[in-house]
Amino acid sequence: SCRGELMVGIRPSRGTIVRADVVDDMDIEGHDGKPTRIPYGLFAYRIELSEYGQTVNVDLHLSKPAPQNAYWAMFDPVNGWYDYSAHTVFNASRSKITIQLKDGGFGDCDHTENGVIVDPGGLAIVDESTGGGGCFISITRTNHGLSQLNLWVICLGLCLITTGMLFYRRLVIGEK
Repeated sequence: SCRGELMVGIRPSRGTIVRADVVDDMDIEGHDGKPTRIPYGLFAYRIELSEYGQTVNVDLHLSKPAPQNAYWAMFDPVNGWYDYSAHTVFNASRSKITIQLKDGGFGDCDHTENGVIVDPGGLAIVDESTGGGGCFISITRTNHGLSQLNLWVICLGLCLITTGMLFYRRLVIGEK
């Protein structure tokens, strides 16, 4: 993780991980619904699939068990923060999280059925003593990571690249 507290192994049920990064959630402030505690940062990865619209189960193997009050939170530049528990399963020892994602659907940040899943999410801890995030978007910069604006640029860039690949496949190669 970006804070050096947790080692994570990522393994998709299909497709290939072509990019994996850790983003410090402290650089993404002010979005409505932001969890109060994301102790290990966000795990952002890009999975390329052999077919459009496929569903993928991604196993995250944790070096230490997730706390009982932990859940998987996702960030999407369009929709902001949200609880992704409906598509997440912890094993009995809470050392593995299985996250279900669908190309162009649930959990896919680029919102496009294009054979690519872009997924930023992280382990969030329920802290009932404090409230959630604010309702204003702020752009911040710390000395240890990406700014909110940079995360938007990365997501936009990934979306443009995948759209370009889609048009290339259709126009030059003739795939549907």
